Amino acid sequence: MLEIGKTYSCKVVKILKTYMIVKTENTTGIVHISQISDYHIDDITKIFNVGSSYMFLLIDIKGGKYTFSYKQLNPKLLKIRNSIIPTLSGFKNVLSDLINRLNKDTK
Repeated sequence: MLEIGKTYSCKVVKILKTYMIVKTENTTGIVHISQISDYHIDDITKIFNVGSSYMFLLIDIKGGKYTFSYKQLNPKLLKIRNSIIPTLSGFKNVLSDLINRLNKDTK
């Protein structure tokens, strides 16, 4: 049984215009586009890939429907430079940029 507030590795099963269907263990849920980032997203497929697994936070269970969030686990990554990361490969650049900023702040 899944618990609200816990983090789960979920496989992306399907991507639609405003949400994704994800599966963890034997449970299927959704990630609404508003739970990916605070910024406008034109195309969810620029960030997530069908068949790949990502970490999501379970934020709601209503009537047997499970809702997950990505942005609540990664708020700082998605707000760097006031824009959404264009692709998953962009995470490497974002992390590098973040490390550089932290190093400058400690000097």
